[in-house]
Amino acid sequence: HHILESALGRERAQEIRAASVHDDALVQIASVSVETIFDMFAKGGNEGELGELVNLHSSVVKTLMGAACNCELSLRSIDMELNLHRSPHLSYDDDHPLEKHLGFANKSRYDRYQLNVVLTTEGYAELTRFCLNNMGGWTVEMELDSIRIASYFGHTEIVDMFVYPERSFSFLSGINDRRNAAILGAGESLRYSDLVAHVNNMHEIHTDPVQMEAIGVAKGAMTKSLLVAVLYGYARERTDHDSKTEFKMLRFIADNFGYTHDEMLYSM
Repeated sequence: HHILESALGRERAQEIRAASVHDDALVQIASVSVETIFDMFAKGGNEGELGELVNLHSSVVKTLMGAACNCELSLRSIDMELNLHRSPHLSYDDDHPLEKHLGFANKSRYDRYQLNVVLTTEGYAELTRFCLNNMGGWTVEMELDSIRIASYFGHTEIVDMFVYPERSFSFLSGINDRRNAAILGAGESLRYSDLVAHVNNMHEIHTDPVQMEAIGVAKGAMTKSLLVAVLYGYARERTDHDSKTEFKMLRFIADNFGYTHDEMLYSM
C-alpha cells in the first residue's frame, strides 16, 4: 500500500483499492449466482427466482467486462450449452433410464448431463419453459432430443410446449419433426394412448428409415425408426404401458404405417 501511495498519491491509491475491492465483490457475486443457477437446474426450482438470478449474473458480468480491471473471469454466459456433469445433485452414471434409451445409443455419458437433457429427464416443466423463452444456444438436435426424452418419460406438459407451442416460442425445428420426436419417445416407452394422439395430430407421416433401407438410404438411422423403437420397447417390457393387450401398439403402427413382414424381421 505504501509503495502504491508513494507512486500515485494517497487519494488515487485509495480509489484504485476501492475499485479492486468492488470488482472482487462482483466476481464473488457472479460465482455464487452461477453455482445457485446450476443447483436450481439440477434440483428444480421456481421460474421467477431463476429469472432473477440469470438477470443478476448477466448484469454483473457486463459490469466486469466493461471495467478496467485485470481480474481473470472464469465466468461464462448462461445458455443451453451448459452441462451439469459436476453437479453433486445428479447421478446419471449407472442404472439410469437413458443408459438403455435408443435415442442415446450413440451418445456419451457426458451428454446425459446436457442442460436440456436434465430438464426433460427430470420433468422440470417450469424451468424448460423459462429456457425456451429466455435462453440462447438451442439447436435443432436439442429440441428434438428434449421432446423425445420428455415423451419417453411421459412428461406431457413439456411435450406439449414443443408440439402445441405458445406464440412466444420460436423453434429451429419443423413442427412435423417435433411431432415425430414425440411419436418416437411414446413408441419406445410403449405409451399407447400418447402415441395414438401424436399420430392423429401428424399432418404428414414420416417415412420410417426401416422402409428406406431397402433402397440403401438412411444407413445408420435406425435410432430414428418408430418400428425399431417399439420393438426395442417390447424387448425390455412385457406389455404396453397402458394396455393389458399384448402387442396392441405394434398392431397399431403396422396398420397405420404400412410395415411389411420383411421390414419387421429386418428391424428385429
